[in-house]
Amino acid sequence: QVAPEQLAGRQVWLSHGTQDNVIPLTSAHLTRARLEPLPVQLSYHEYPCAHTIHPDELRAFDDKYVGDSGSAIFRNICGVLGCTENEIHDIHPIKTGMTNLSFRFTCRGEKYVYRHPGVGTDAYINRRSEASSMEAARRLGLDDTYIYMDEAEGWKLSRYIEDARTLDYHDEQQVTQALAMLRRLHESGEQTAYPFDAWGEIQGFEESLRRFNRADFEDMQQMRDGIARLRAHLEADGTPVRLCH
Repeated sequence: QVAPEQLAGRQVWLSHGTQDNVIPLTSAHLTRARLEPLPVQLSYHEYPCAHTIHPDELRAFDDKYVGDSGSAIFRNICGVLGCTENEIHDIHPIKTGMTNLSFRFTCRGEKYVYRHPGVGTDAYINRRSEASSMEAARRLGLDDTYIYMDEAEGWKLSRYIEDARTLDYHDEQQVTQALAMLRRLHESGEQTAYPFDAWGEIQGFEESLRRFNRADFEDMQQMRDGIARLRAHLEADGTPVRLCH
């Protein structure tokens, strides 16, 4: 232990991520409360990040930091936007999606969204197919926010939409607009090299369930029968395959 007078004039840096899911933010508040009565020069900061170091934190802590954190994510962003890490600011995590890491940030006065794929998602998502479909949507004018997607690694960069909201299925105007966009996609004639075999995917999920001894659901056979009937109806229609979401 050190006597308070021995700390006189010492500089103390204390910072914490507001979305930290390892050490709660209240721990930082308690530490600050214990330091404030002491004769130290306390500098307290909170940053919009999880249990990690925020770039703005490095810049504030060390003015000699020149913007090379070694982060693959920042290298991806800088490679597409032609910027430096010093120009990336205001990083805020986006709490959407089940497995992906997504955050918005500001660069040169513009706001963007970066999505990094979750670990293991390549096992059930064809990222090359996704990238090809994103390009088609951009060509058709259905998505003017899309900037770039790495089809090998699955990360994506888009422009950020202020006040974006989820489609309200009870709002007739929104539903009409969404269906018009789908019709434009369906009737465009756009094709990709990655057809989606729904029946093969279903069979693959069943095999995964059996492999993990989870295929003994009470209504499993009933679901199989329903899928078989649906497949028969669709194949009897003879409708050409269309690009869809």
